[in-house]
Amino acid sequence: MKHLKKEFWRYMMFAILGMIGSSGAILADTFFVSHRLGSEGLAALNIAIAIFGLLNGLGMMIGIGGATRYSIYKAQQRHGEANQTFTLSFQMTVGLGCLFFFMGLYGASGLAKCLGANQGYIAFMYNLFKNDSYVCTKFFIESSFHVICSS
Repeated sequence: MKHLKKEFWRYMMFAILGMIGSSGAILADTFFVSHRLGSEGLAALNIAIAIFGLLNGLGMMIGIGGATRYSIYKAQQRHGEANQTFTLSFQMTVGLGCLFFFMGLYGASGLAKCLGANQGYIAFMYNLFKNDSYVCTKFFIESSFHVICSS
């Protein structure tokens, strides 16, 4: 039982540290955007943070689902299915990353309007989405495989 508690706290501490790091990155981003772009840029950033939450949620969903199936198959000594699960999780991660990459490059203004931006904020959000789209595949891989590789 002590081993289980120790393992639980180890995973919980890494999750908490990850959330603190994520919150710190958002806080730093908000600070620099507000100083550089003013209130309009800050409003655009607050609308765009919804996309960050979506990317994080989808990446974690793939990672947790893949890690659960992977662990079950490994425990059952079904290594072929475990490897297929890992490969499928990787393919889904890269596929969704590429989808959001192209959506950010070519559909940023439509996505900004969909999230509620008016004409004054679309230019700010377009730049945010375009810059975020360059790293979204890396972000997906990082958020999903952080979970899978720790299982």
